[in-house]
Amino acid sequence: MILYSNLTWFKKISRKIVEFTKIQKTFRPPKKAKILVFDGTVNYLLEPLFNGEPYEVLFTRGERLNLSPIILYKFLLYLIREKARKYAYFLAYIEQVSPVIIITYIDNNHLFQQADSKNRDKGRKFIAIANGTRNLSAQSIQLKMAGLSKGNIFHSNLFCHGQCCVDEYVKHGTQVENFYPIGSLQDSYFRALSRRKLKKPTFDICLVVTPFYDIPYESTWHLNGRQSCELSLSYLRVFSERNDVKISATSKIPAGTEGSESELKWLQRFLGNCFTYFPQKNDVPTSSYIVSDDAEVVIGQASTLLRECFGRGKKVLQVNYSEEPFHDFPFEGIWLLKKSGYPDFEKRLLDLLSMDQDHYKKQCKHYPGYVIGYDESKPTHIAISEFIQQHILQQSTVA
Repeated sequence: MILYSNLTWFKKISRKIVEFTKIQKTFRPPKKAKILVFDGTVNYLLEPLFNGEPYEVLFTRGERLNLSPIILYKFLLYLIREKARKYAYFLAYIEQVSPVIIITYIDNNHLFQQADSKNRDKGRKFIAIANGTRNLSAQSIQLKMAGLSKGNIFHSNLFCHGQCCVDEYVKHGTQVENFYPIGSLQDSYFRALSRRKLKKPTFDICLVVTPFYDIPYESTWHLNGRQSCELSLSYLRVFSERNDVKISATSKIPAGTEGSESELKWLQRFLGNCFTYFPQKNDVPTSSYIVSDDAEVVIGQASTLLRECFGRGKKVLQVNYSEEPFHDFPFEGIWLLKKSGYPDFEKRLLDLLSMDQDHYKKQCKHYPGYVIGYDESKPTHIAISEFIQQHILQQSTVA
């Protein structure tokens, strides 16, 4: 038993050493800056919001580690007080950079929320931008895997997709001081693009792929999500053969990777060759939006992209055969199908494909704006940028 314990300890230490050697290290202290970005994975989305203002980045996923003497000194001081390594490193970074804006696109990160909740500097604003929808009605295991705990959610400033999100947070008693239900940031950038006007979409149906190809069927996190997805894929293949439709399949997995190859093989098992596969190309974040926009109907499982399409007035169909609310659309309508069986699947898709856009819009009523609160007079990215610039200007005036 002692030998086994020692071996386990040795393997754990060895793994940590290997991980540490792979981290990119810097010995230059971060500069003073008015903006600190928490998590550096989507700088291309956040940088346009800063209007040229210099910023510093705290990398949170082990990509880079700052080992400058001043950061190490402040880290050790905070570590003694907080007894939490990652949180102490975050606080050391904040103290060194001394920002007036701390912003993240990872709204469900507990370290960011913890620092936000303990912030007592009125001149410093924490801004969380929601990168997706949050179903707080999910079971505890789903919430945990998504980095959520209803009792511990805190935001001083949350920029979320729409009033639907606000109502969900309020219903579950979360601590959010200021809601800004102004739409999806990526969707806003996409709407701002100069796009060709389509007389007729290239594809009849766009499938938004949920990457279930490597998820165990018994996964308690996904609650029969893969089974539901694969059943709908089998129906879609029959539908394509019976109705001679063109199908695209858009994925967020980068092209040419092992993941995209595995996902394509998985899709072919159920769809055969009746579709055109569009993995993400050249790290262009709008590629999925472009593909989905070029279809008459967008179909998928629980998906932020599907809701964004719905918010833009696209005809959508979310399929949930799992009998789990976790995979549901937030409200009933022609856009949600929960009754399994091919006849119902075919009828619903045929109805959507043949439906006049004006008639579909009447069915949707106010719901698209309720889900995605985009305002054409002040797009999401403009609204967030103005909020940032206004606060920086205020603090400059005070100083």
